[in-house]
Amino acid sequence: MRVTIKRTEKDGKITLQESGSFAIVTIHRPDLKNALTNRMWEDLTAIGRRIPENPKNKVVILRLDPILNNLTIFPLRKRTMPSA
Repeated sequence: MRVTIKRTEKDGKITLQESGSFAIVTIHRPDLKNALTNRMWEDLTAIGRRIPENPKNKVVILRLDPILNNLTIFPLRKRTMPSA
């Protein structure tokens, strides 16, 4: 199993791990209760666009670090264009 880790911002506050059929997004900013900055929102948007590009990704797990009973799992669905 190969794991790919991408960090955003210089201090690595958002991490994307891709392994098997899972994409795990971790937000790590415990000093401010994992509050997001504008830059972090932009990074999450970029990550959200990147995840479906990997055909192996079937599930996205969003977690906050440190973990405080806050695991969210999103199944990925293929987007379909509405018929005209």
